[in-house]
Amino acid sequence: YDWYNEGEGLYVGSHDPSHQATCLHVERDVKQNILRMGVIRYPMLNTGESWQSAPIVYAPHLGDWHTGAKRYRSWIEQEGNWHKPDQPEWMLQFKGWLRVILKQHHMELNWDYIQIEALYDEAAAAGMDTIFLLGWEKGGFARMWPDYVVDDRMGGEAGLKAAIDKVHAKGGKVLMFLSYALIDRASDYYQKGPGRKATTKSLWGEEIPFSETYCGEGTWRKLGNPPMPMYLSCAGSPDWQEKMIESARTCLDLGADGVLYDIGGMTPYFCFDDSHTHAKPSHSCSDKARRYGELHDYIRSRGADKAIMMEHNIDVFAQHMDLSQGGTTSPSDPRSLLELYRYTFPELIMTNRNIGHDEENFRDKANYSFLYGLRYDMSIYRCCGALSDIPNYAVYLKELTGLRARYQEFLLKGRFIDNEGFCLDNQDLAAKAYRAGDGRVAVVLWNKGDCSQCYSICGLEDGAVSQCGTVAPSSVAVVVL
Repeated sequence: YDWYNEGEGLYVGSHDPSHQATCLHVERDVKQNILRMGVIRYPMLNTGESWQSAPIVYAPHLGDWHTGAKRYRSWIEQEGNWHKPDQPEWMLQFKGWLRVILKQHHMELNWDYIQIEALYDEAAAAGMDTIFLLGWEKGGFARMWPDYVVDDRMGGEAGLKAAIDKVHAKGGKVLMFLSYALIDRASDYYQKGPGRKATTKSLWGEEIPFSETYCGEGTWRKLGNPPMPMYLSCAGSPDWQEKMIESARTCLDLGADGVLYDIGGMTPYFCFDDSHTHAKPSHSCSDKARRYGELHDYIRSRGADKAIMMEHNIDVFAQHMDLSQGGTTSPSDPRSLLELYRYTFPELIMTNRNIGHDEENFRDKANYSFLYGLRYDMSIYRCCGALSDIPNYAVYLKELTGLRARYQEFLLKGRFIDNEGFCLDNQDLAAKAYRAGDGRVAVVLWNKGDCSQCYSICGLEDGAVSQCGTVAPSSVAVVVL
């Protein structure tokens, strides 16, 4: 993180390639009215052991947070064993998906397999060529994981394969959901298989509960006894890694173009199970990047265009991912500095998760996502609706996805460079720049207001010529410099 103003700042960075649990810590001492900051690590030494910390860097610098971002990027590439991902071409051109739960965990059926084609058609009409299936399994969404068994009630294996084939025949892609983190205690994997060995254990040797609560619980949500508790898996369990590969195989055998591992980068829990591969409880995720690398390699072995994705944006994991399902971010969140992550890791493809539920303030949400290069995650009515339920949003998505396709060398395949490379005369317009592979720069302009805004913009290179124009209210424009 960085403490900064326009002219100077203080970079604080954890330069530790071990991937152990680390806390970037900032707290206010109310009594003394001061801020404390630092980086916390958890060595957890036994008697007679010693430990030497990897560097924690505090570096004053000129310039704002961009200076710190460049420093971290330089370190993680040179010493942090990080490399940029190698996404398939269709993922580079990916504009968004319709995300749907076919069967909910209280067994209500939203759609069966034969209806997947119609759902895809609605997504395609809005400019998105991908449908993302959740709750495709017999137990429904968030039940019986990781027993990923096709549901006869929804059409069986033949029905699901046929539906996927129909989407492919129209040039579309189908992605399928898997949970990287959760084990249902009622699943065969837990009751009859190695599930108990794969769970995260607390200091007292107890399994750690977790619950997914999308809908169907009435007014009693995630309190003392959650409705369908599961247990957290541990990335240090070899049995769990085998199950994740097996689960991906199930999806790819059905014809899926890729899988998303849900809860893939959540806050690391300490795991006290000595049978796992982590050296210390605080190193429960130390092998996670390597294991994601193994999953990546397996999925690619099934086809160079097969994709792997995960939930959450974590730099050391995302290097093995073709896309990360972003955390909650919205245009009205004052705590968000999305620029920091996008600028440091512009190669990582991210979605605009949680701002595609309905038509409330939809133009701002869509424009915000367009400005920052986020791909559209349309999770209508908490994944229980279709594009036909939000017709105005769907029409506007068609316009924006078309604009992205027109300028794809910048907006889809280019590098996010934030506010660099241009000069703009109108501060009422939000502006972010993208650099194409050939060095050209395009700037996205977003007019958040109710009145048209005029602008003059130019590049910073010698001989740059100003361009003038107008951006309509609540709209975006793209200017190639």
